[in-house]
Amino acid sequence: NISKDDWSNFSYDNCQAMRSVGIDAESLKLNYHISNYPKQSEVVSIEDMIFRCMDADLIQFVFADIYCFNNIYPHITDKKINVIYAGSAYRENPKAYHNIFNPVVNKSIIALGEFAGLGAKDEVYMVGAIDVDKIRPVYRELKKPYLFAHHPSKTAVKGTTKILEMMQGYNFIHTNQMGSFEEQLIRYSKCDIYIELFNKELSGKKYGSWGISALEAAAMGKPVVTMNLSEDVYKKNYGSCPLITVQNEDEFKAAIATLESMAEDEMLQLQKDTREWVVDKHSYKATGEYIVNNIL
Repeated sequence: NISKDDWSNFSYDNCQAMRSVGIDAESLKLNYHISNYPKQSEVVSIEDMIFRCMDADLIQFVFADIYCFNNIYPHITDKKINVIYAGSAYRENPKAYHNIFNPVVNKSIIALGEFAGLGAKDEVYMVGAIDVDKIRPVYRELKKPYLFAHHPSKTAVKGTTKILEMMQGYNFIHTNQMGSFEEQLIRYSKCDIYIELFNKELSGKKYGSWGISALEAAAMGKPVVTMNLSEDVYKKNYGSCPLITVQNEDEFKAAIATLESMAEDEMLQLQKDTREWVVDKHSYKATGEYIVNNIL
């Protein structure tokens, strides 16, 4: 797995998922992550990345990194290649990426539902992996009113302004500045319910897709209120999902009111079901098996 930057530790976790099922995998990148993940992809020079790729059977260009592709591909034209589309740059101009990657890749891996059907060669949908041994559930003593929280990585992307408006009057905490990975986990642990996202579009293109922060909060046993405007793509590949997904303001308000009125025993069961879903569908082992069955 190679990229210039590894946003949300996606490439590292994908690599660890493959290792969990016995695949000899490595994850390399050029820059350290701003969130200071305690474990992350190995940071190397572009020269070392080229050398290491020449000794691999399969190279995956994570986040469809064009800089890495332009520097590395001339040295590995005989190798099997995959591309992973998981960022906003692809959303804004998918055809430009198809022109580069479609002629050479074996599989195009899409990490977000709204990327389905845009024209990527042999596309396969795959959600990011979560270290459920590192991210453990924290079940607070439940008492009403339940505590909702919102801690966005990027406020404009997550629709924070609208979320703050709709959460007025509730027992609600939020931050506007992303912390380190460890700080974010502590923030998740201090709430009963996490609100991740309310944003239908980015740069005029369809968005509304929950991301890694939803999985992290869910792994801690927090029910998550978010969006998935391409829910059919998820259900087709993974089945049902306990995340509370909404499509508009009315659905958001109704979901919050329903959660607010839920009995303590029902809330605890929802928290446990949410954690179990991450373990069953998106843990390292579950993702590694998914990769073996659908990608390699």
